[in-house]
Amino acid sequence: MVRYLIGFAGLVMLCGIVWNALSDALANSAPVQAVLIDPWNEKAALAILKSKIAKIADDQTARRTVLDTSMAAAVGNPIESRFPSAAAVAYLYDNRPERGVELASSALKLDSTDHFAANIVARHHVVSGDVDGAIDVLSRALRRNPSNAVTMVELLRVVVETKKGRTAFARILQEEAGWALPAIRALADQDNGYEIVYDILSAREIEADERYGQIDRAIAYQFIKQGRFALGFRHFLQQVPESRPVSYVFNADFAYEPLLSPWDWRLKSTSGATVQRLAGEETRVQITFRDRPVNAVGLSQYVAIPPGALDFSTEIRSSAFAARKPLELRLSCLEPKRSQLASIEVPSGSYSWQRLQVSVDNSTAACRYGFINLVGTGVRGSFRDRYTGVVELRTVELTRLQN
Repeated sequence: MVRYLIGFAGLVMLCGIVWNALSDALANSAPVQAVLIDPWNEKAALAILKSKIAKIADDQTARRTVLDTSMAAAVGNPIESRFPSAAAVAYLYDNRPERGVELASSALKLDSTDHFAANIVARHHVVSGDVDGAIDVLSRALRRNPSNAVTMVELLRVVVETKKGRTAFARILQEEAGWALPAIRALADQDNGYEIVYDILSAREIEADERYGQIDRAIAYQFIKQGRFALGFRHFLQQVPESRPVSYVFNADFAYEPLLSPWDWRLKSTSGATVQRLAGEETRVQITFRDRPVNAVGLSQYVAIPPGALDFSTEIRSSAFAARKPLELRLSCLEPKRSQLASIEVPSGSYSWQRLQVSVDNSTAACRYGFINLVGTGVRGSFRDRYTGVVELRTVELTRLQN
């Protein structure tokens, strides 16, 4: 009896080994047959779906293979979402949307981040006029893996095509959900994407105590990076607190804490200089040089440049400032083409407040958007061209002169 049991156990083990070997062999040579014989062969099933899913739109045979494979594999692997979601895609191309949505919904119950299934279910919500439902599916799909926004960008476009969709998406941005910024960036990279992003951002309800948030800052940099200065600046103006006056140089007297937008002052300390805003009776920016080479000092702002005759000026003072090469406050043009419009050289030595200015001719409106920054002109990285001492600025202004 014992020998019989041992023999039976050995036979079962042998059968198992032969079955697994057969399944693996089929997976390598004939994946479709492998799955039909062994629905548990997940490796073979996924290999089939990977090779066939892109062909189902135009190839009825591929569509039938995907359906047969995924449905068989779903039986053997009931907790794997990729099989019902693949079948759902095939059913959509087979003009059976109800079955496709049903299977996609089942896939989402197994894995809410399955982007195939999320695309199908969310699009169904959009077609049904349920934009909030679509946003909810998107939110759950992207919450754990925000980078999937790139694969769902077409759905994002569908969701935000209507005013209702943009408003619903804007509410998500208001909450600054972790997936919102990747989704916005994915949208922005599409044709006409920045106009869509501008409409979404403009649809938000802005709280009085938090007018310019993390999403705004990130997108402002993206607008500028892509050269969409007009849209970026217009969006910035919409978000500026009503209490803050707007001039050609925003926050020209450093009276307000910078909004951390590129359209406000960007203050950043580097290895060559410490840059800080000092508030009090004389609000100003103080730059303390560390006896090191300096190229770009961490003080800059993107600006809209008006047409006509302009005055570019600064109020400045210094304590023991010394430079082997000039330190310059520059106004440069970025659009329509890059060029230097004007520069003010910072005098060496120690002196109290003085106003320095230069004239700028933009009478032909040759420049529309530009950049103000403080730069050292020494050879990059050369310790022969070092800067020491303290320089302070209390205004930087761009004024349009009367004709």
